[in-house]
Amino acid sequence: SIVTRGAIGAMLQEQEGRVVVVSFMENSAAEAAGLKIGDIIAEVDGQAIRSLGMATALGVAMHALRGDPGTTVALRVNRDSQVLSFNLTRRLLSTPVFDNGAASRAELNSRPRR
Repeated sequence: SIVTRGAIGAMLQEQEGRVVVVSFMENSAAEAAGLKIGDIIAEVDGQAIRSLGMATALGVAMHALRGDPGTTVALRVNRDSQVLSFNLTRRLLSTPVFDNGAASRAELNSRPRR
C-alpha cells in the first residue's frame, strides 16, 4: 500500500548521535531549498534536535519534519564549519509501506532522480 503525507523529502540517518542528510527523494523540497548530502540537522523550528525529548535524534527529526503539505518548517544545519538556515515548504510525498508499516529504505532509495 501507499502512504501519502507532507514531508521535506530528505532521507536521514543517525550517525554518532547526529542526524545527517544521506539522500533525497525525487522532487524533494529539501534538495530544492539547497540542503546537501552530508548536512547535519541541528534544529527544527527553533528546537535543538537533542532537546525535543524523544528516544533518538533521528526519531525527533523524522517526527518534526513531517506535517501537512504546504506548511513550512525552519531548519538550521551544520555544513562543514558553517551554520545555515533554511525555510522549507513540505510537499506531498507518497511512500510504499509494508506489513510492519515502515517504508522500505531500499525501495525509496532506488527511485530514479531527475
